Amino acid sequence: MPKSEEPLPSRRDRAMALVFHLKSIPLFSGLGADALLPVAAITEQESFKAGEVIFEQGDAGEHLYVITRGQVEVVRGEERLASLGVGECFGEMAVLDRTKRSATVRTLEDTELLTTGREHFHDLLDLYPELARGIARVLTERLRKATQPDEPEGEN
Repeated sequence: MPKSEEPLPSRRDRAMALVFHLKSIPLFSGLGADALLPVAAITEQESFKAGEVIFEQGDAGEHLYVITRGQVEVVRGEERLASLGVGECFGEMAVLDRTKRSATVRTLEDTELLTTGREHFHDLLDLYPELARGIARVLTERLRKATQPDEPEGEN
């Protein structure tokens, strides 16, 4: 008797798997499952090959991105500003303040991203203040890394 194929996951199962994944991402870690379900419903998945440009400095900022697999680099001109990996987000500044992209982002390896459009993201911020705190935490960490010299381990 031939082995039966496993059934495809239902839409609900996929949504729940995405909710669990989102919960592990620092930006969304402060949100409960009731808030993560709407987040899961409005995110889209995108895949990029190594070396692809996701967006260029000066482009309009229409989406927030969260890395679910792979790694990207953030560059301005010839200067590498950051390297970001799984669980990290980018594109939040342009989505928040409606300005053009301040840097170019390209993949360092095959990469998968979750994307959320500006209008959807603003709706979520209105509904879930915890998300605004997550964005503030991400921006604060980035500002601190950019402006403070590396401290030896064990110092605060």
